[in-house]
Amino acid sequence: MRQIKIQLQEPINVPLLHDELKQKYLDFQGLVLRGTELTVLLDGPTAPAEINTTVAQHDHTQENREEIALRLREEALGALETIIATETDPMLVLEARITRIENFLQVRLE
Repeated sequence: MRQIKIQLQEPINVPLLHDELKQKYLDFQGLVLRGTELTVLLDGPTAPAEINTTVAQHDHTQENREEIALRLREEALGALETIIATETDPMLVLEARITRIENFLQVRLE
């Protein structure tokens, strides 16, 4: 088993990077993160340069975007359900949901 050690300059999303490497490299065996040092475990011919490139191009914000998109979808569906169930003025419901979304996004940005 080979180990490729990479000094990270930016944060990574370990589960997301793990899945990305697993799909891309058949010889990928796992990841170990200690502080800012990432160790990639391989059991085959993949070149260190390929791994370095993939890690450098990794978008650690992707999960955050997916989480935000899911939350926006939930809020939109919740607004529709409230409007249908209570026959409340749609603008009032939407204004309340928009405020909730703004608060959620503000927390995510901090």
